[in-house]
Amino acid sequence: MDKIKFKNPKKYKGIVEKVFVKEGQPVKKDEVIALISTQLEKFEIKSTIDGVIRNIYVIESLIVSHGDTVFDVFSDKEINSLLKKPTNINDTLKEGLNEFGYLEKLINEPETEEETAIEVSDSLTEELSSLQNLNNDEYEEIGVTKSFNQINEDFKMDEIEEKQEKEVEDRKYVEVSDSLTEELASLDYLNINNENEIGEISSVDEIVEDFVEEKEETDEFQPPVFVKSETNIVQLDIKPITVADSITEELALNHALVFEDEKDIEIFSNHDPKVSETQVLEKLSNHKFLSKFTAESEGKELESEVLETENKEQENLKIKENQEVINEFKAEINKEKQELEIKVEADKEGFNHEGPKFDYLNDFDDEKLEKILKNSEELENKFNSIEHQKEELEDKIKDIDSRISEFNSKLKEEIEHSTKEVDLDQFEDKFKEVNEKVNKFISNSKEENSKTISDLLSKVEDKIKNLDEKLKQVSSINTNNSKSETKITEKKVVVDKTNIGNFSFKIDITALISLQTLMIEPLKENGSDLELNSFYVKALKKTLSKFEELDSKDSLIRLIKTNGIEANDTVLKVENDSSILNISKEIEKNTKYNNQELKVSLYDLTSFGIDNASFGLSNDSVISIYIASISNSFKEDGTLSNFAKINFAFNQNVLEPQDAIMFGKEFISILKNPGFLI
Repeated sequence: MDKIKFKNPKKYKGIVEKVFVKEGQPVKKDEVIALISTQLEKFEIKSTIDGVIRNIYVIESLIVSHGDTVFDVFSDKEINSLLKKPTNINDTLKEGLNEFGYLEKLINEPETEEETAIEVSDSLTEELSSLQNLNNDEYEEIGVTKSFNQINEDFKMDEIEEKQEKEVEDRKYVEVSDSLTEELASLDYLNINNENEIGEISSVDEIVEDFVEEKEETDEFQPPVFVKSETNIVQLDIKPITVADSITEELALNHALVFEDEKDIEIFSNHDPKVSETQVLEKLSNHKFLSKFTAESEGKELESEVLETENKEQENLKIKENQEVINEFKAEINKEKQELEIKVEADKEGFNHEGPKFDYLNDFDDEKLEKILKNSEELENKFNSIEHQKEELEDKIKDIDSRISEFNSKLKEEIEHSTKEVDLDQFEDKFKEVNEKVNKFISNSKEENSKTISDLLSKVEDKIKNLDEKLKQVSSINTNNSKSETKITEKKVVVDKTNIGNFSFKIDITALISLQTLMIEPLKENGSDLELNSFYVKALKKTLSKFEELDSKDSLIRLIKTNGIEANDTVLKVENDSSILNISKEIEKNTKYNNQELKVSLYDLTSFGIDNASFGLSNDSVISIYIASISNSFKEDGTLSNFAKINFAFNQNVLEPQDAIMFGKEFISILKNPGFLI
């Protein structure tokens, strides 16, 4: 497994711009798998081997340090070993391997059988070296003993010899090696029919008794060992079996078992011995007379035990190898876990365990906090007062409308009942003048702030008095109904109330704060104190470049910033290609806002400690953006992150809700990916 790390000559931190691969994706050597930028240049992260992506430790817009591990790449051999244990494969890696067809490719490959060599000890090799391999797995094994040789030699059973001559082709025999004694050599074949009968059951008991008596009479007697025959009777051709030299020597030494001819003749004279071979061997084996001639069977048992031992050793060796692989994986996982813990601790130390750049909150004493709260209450009272005065103004305007209507009706009645002539042109001019003044008054009343409301009310009263005087003057004029007919259209004055819409987002700005931390030291050398509002302004300018109808002609942006005690209403000149350094210097100029026509205003209230800021729509603005203070909270994966709530207020009479929401989403997406701001 190769670990791919991010390194640069000056050991700067970098931000991940793009990740081109996913877990489980095959890669080639020198293939570009990611792109990371520092404040000086961009670096291409390339694969060091041909293999498969095992782990990805970064995401786009993440800040990485010099020497951080960003990828793990497995070779094809390592991934094949991993696939043998599906429990070690996580769901993400499994999905990636399925997506890129790696598992299907592995399944379609032909399986290769591995042959395992079994080492046999030298002692067993010597015992088995004289045995010939049988071509067929199923065969019939016949035990040969010295006692049967003597029986067949002494009694010369005619019936058996006749059957041998007649059924030579159908016989199954065992050829005995030349190293056997002369007594064994005199016996050419053992006749075996399908039933293998050589005597009756009663003869077996007599033979066993003779063996017992012979053993008791002879002190040096060592019972010969006979091989217990298998009872598999199969019509197969069997090749000769060569008997080992060790068996030959053992047969030659055990010559003590001698049957007396007369006694044997007396035993078998009155019988036609046709005893089953299997029954004889069963009886003999029960008395354990044939135990010394079991070298061949013991060899087979020893061989099976050796094979079982070798298989167990191989299984133990495989288990040991698998355990070593598991231990390696555990060691790597523990190492990566320790690296992540060290990195988290370093980040906590860099942020003083209380989040980035919030030391000014500790400087607040109780008096300042009380002053801030008092200012907030006064501001709220002022807003309530303005709202109350606004309602009074609306009532006054309604009263004006009613008086105008009353004046028009009275004027019409006077004209209808008047007998004096009226100068219509003069009357129309005066009426237009009155309407113009009223309209001007209404428009001015919409634009004036709370400080001029009382003046407006006094002007309204003056206008009403003037209207009453003019009404009296007009009522004194006689009109001639027969000469002229006058049509007067009523003018309705409507005061439109602005409909304000609101929506908000809560975003994770941890990456943005990390970028600020990365850039703050180099910018200090240039004499600039970098704050987050520089990034806010840059993001707003990029958003306005896509919504040109909301941008100003002179590339101006209105920023209302705070220092924790008071707010400064400033205006900035920001171009599309302006750098963060230039924007920071422009903010420090504190150029006052002079009622320029700007459709978007940005409120940075992070220093006020307000969690949720929404004060409606500012004067002459189509959209107002309020950025509240930053809070720390844990995400679902347990990581500590920095969040900020951003509220949007917009004029629904000018901007549709869906357009306003698209504007807000564009602004938020840029802040979530601060790499676009560099």
